[in-house]
Amino acid sequence: MTDAPRRERGGPRTVTRDSVSWKVFTERSAQTGALEEEDIRRLCQSHDIDEQHMRQLSRELLSTFGPELHLYQPELATDRQRVGQKKLSRAIDLVRSAEGKLHEASRLLSDIGFANPFANAGVPNPRDQRLQQFDAAIATISECNEFYVRMEQARSARYRATPDARKAADVRREILCVTLFNLWQTLGRNLTYTTDPLSGVRSGPLIEFVNDVVQCLTDPPARLNGEAIKRELEDFRA
Repeated sequence: MTDAPRRERGGPRTVTRDSVSWKVFTERSAQTGALEEEDIRRLCQSHDIDEQHMRQLSRELLSTFGPELHLYQPELATDRQRVGQKKLSRAIDLVRSAEGKLHEASRLLSDIGFANPFANAGVPNPRDQRLQQFDAAIATISECNEFYVRMEQARSARYRATPDARKAADVRREILCVTLFNLWQTLGRNLTYTTDPLSGVRSGPLIEFVNDVVQCLTDPPARLNGEAIKRELEDFRA
């Protein structure tokens, strides 16, 4: 995904390496779902599916195409901990270095007086208040770093982004395909495809249905490679 980095709280984000440019909905009616009304009608007509099933499918897909996915990805757990610990250790070192410099600055400032720019107005010299605020900020930083050290010792750090891009998959594609395969089975249809003996191209009603839905959920409209759908189907069967 190409969203700008943001500070966020909560658990690890789902790592997904999108194979096509998926639409992401920030505001869309839960009643309508991920598909437009005209898309629902066209898909029903093209694939002989009743509107009730297509509308239910549209609602089920809405969360899959929201701004964020929060799914447990056990295959990334080890790398997330390893990278998280490494980054936390580096952060602790940097904060300790900064603390030392800030303490040195505080010592230097304690021996410096300032002319009161507000003396004519009868306002007290702000020097002491500013020094107190400075020392309080240093104390807060020290408390934060004590927490980080405890978390490092407990090995509690987890990297929230992609530890290893080679292990990232298109999670939205996986969820979409599983949802479509389930609907196909619910309709009593076979999870099959055909293979051209010369080109090896995968095709068939299921492949076409999946790609027709994919075109509705991508911008610009795109289609999945038949081989990618075949792999998703093999995983689904397994």
